[in-house]
Amino acid sequence: MENNNNIEPDLKEHEFVHNGDKIMINSKVHYPDLLRFRITKEEALILAERILKAINYDIRKEEKWLTFSFFGKLNYDVPDE
Repeated sequence: MENNNNIEPDLKEHEFVHNGDKIMINSKVHYPDLLRFRITKEEALILAERILKAINYDIRKEEKWLTFSFFGKLNYDVPDE
């Protein structure tokens, strides 16, 4: 069996802008994409703490946006629940 520990996978980078490119159709808001996170409750708590710390750290800056990097797998064909 071959050892693949030294091989780095091809990392595809995407940018998702929350509420980006919203459009109105028949008085309803529509978006081109939906990003769904599937994480454990423990990971969600860690993520919430990370976001709050970033807001607190950047509160004095004039920047409007916070940027976070998430590593995992982006599944394009997610079945409806």
